[in-house]
This record gives sequence, C-alpha cells and structure tokens, in this order.
Amino acid sequence: MLNLTKKEHCCGCSACANICPTKSITLKADDEGFLYPSLDQKTCVDCHLCERVCQYLKAATLSGSKPIFYAARHKNEQVRRHSRSGGLFTALTDSVLAQGGHIYGARLLDDFSVKHVCAQNAFERDCMRTSKYVQSDLEDMFSSVKNDLKNGLSVLFSGTSCQIGGLKNYLCTAKADMENLYLVDILCYGVPSPLVWREYQKYCAQHYGGELTGFVFRNKEKYGWNSYVETAFIDGKPHDSRAYKHLFLGGYALRPSCYNCLYKNLSRPSDITGIFGE
Repeated sequence: MLNLTKKEHCCGCSACANICPTKSITLKADDEGFLYPSLDQKTCVDCHLCERVCQYLKAATLSGSKPIFYAARHKNEQVRRHSRSGGLFTALTDSVLAQGGHIYGARLLDDFSVKHVCAQNAFERDCMRTSKYVQSDLEDMFSSVKNDLKNGLSVLFSGTSCQIGGLKNYLCTAKADMENLYLVDILCYGVPSPLVWREYQKYCAQHYGGELTGFVFRNKEKYGWNSYVETAFIDGKPHDSRAYKHLFLGGYALRPSCYNCLYKNLSRPSDITGIFGE
C-alpha cells in the first residue's frame, strides 16, 4: 500500500480506491473534511496497483507540447445566460451526447453536496452548470468511465487537473482503451473543504434565520460576468454576500496539496483546458 506520510502528497483523486481489486481502500474524511485513502490491511493482497496510479509516486501524466489558445463563446444567448462563462462546456458536451456518449462532471445536489455524476442527456448535463467552489466527491466515477469506454461509448470527463491526472493513471493501469475519451480540465485556483462548505451552510441558516433552500456561488444574473457575489436562498428569499468568496480566494479552506499543485504550469493532463466555470 502506498505510504501516505504527508497530506500534501494526496489530492483525493480516488484512483487508488478505484483500482484496488479487493476494495481494501476507502476514502475517509479527515478533521478538515478532505478525503484521504484508508487501507484495510486484512484484505490487502499487496498487488501495488495503488502505487502505480498515484500521481505523487510517479511522474504526472503531462503533455510535453505547448498549448494552442482559443477564445470562444456559445452562439446561443440563452445558453450563455445559464452558464457561468461562455457556454463552451455545453457546446463540447452537445457533440458527445449526439454520439450517444456520456458526460461526467461535478454537480451541486439537492442536499448541497458536490459530487461527480454521469449525464446521459442534455437535461442531466445542464444540471452540471454553474460554479461550484467545493472539492467534488468522485466516488466510483473512474470505474464507471472505464465501463463506458469498454462498451464502446464516447465519454467526456470534466474536472480539476488532479482529477484528470488520476483518471488517466487509473485507465492506463487498467489498460482501458481511451480512444473515445475526451478530457477537459479547468484552470483551478484550488479546492475548498467540503466540511467548511457544510459549516457555511449552517452559518447561512442561522444568520438569516431559516432553512437553506438554494445557493448560487456566483450570481451572474444579478451582478454580471465578473462578480464573485454568492446568493443564499433562505426559505426562498435571496441573501447576497461575499463571505464564502473571501474564504475561497483568500486560500483559507483549500486542500493541503493545492499549495504545491503538480499542475500549476502550461503542461496539462487533458485534451482541453478551460478557464470557464460552467
């Protein structure tokens, strides 16, 4: 089993848990709310696959070529209005869905947790829109991507650079055919703690006196494209603030590995890197 001696050396990508043939590795939250691998020594068979997929124990899977830069926006104004940026994510995923493929991306769920999910149609894909400044829970998404590729489906996976790097290491180790795989990462500032996000939800409910019924991390509709004003809906009534924005951009709640990111350069692990925040 990989020897995790420093929290800075784990980005929580879940590749080790997904590759483990005996399911001896599970991800458990620490006191900051970040997920780290935990090993059941009794069922471990010393296959060392977890070491082979770990981004911190092998050279990161990076492209050696310099990227080509483009600027783009969706032609449909309605699409742009419902996206946090220019709607490029919608355009890219429309092409994959038209082939009968699947889309993987982060979604803010009804309980306000952030998880990666699989979308098989435009409605499910549209639920992935809007910014989400929380580290997403990947659960068994890597295994699901592998099965989709095995079944001949086209797959577009969107996530942070370390999530993309973990997925590529996992698929390479599992000897999966990646011909129909499209990888899209974001220029990531860092991933805030899910625990801090949950505590902030409680704060909003207590501060405004009611139940949290909705949340928008960047209220573009009210404050424009360049805003970082979040809106918490308490019993349906909007309350605007910049408190969470200061937690995020101030670097107060980021994962330890974010301060020494493997991907803070122009060499990317993906096919396309976007500065969009769908």
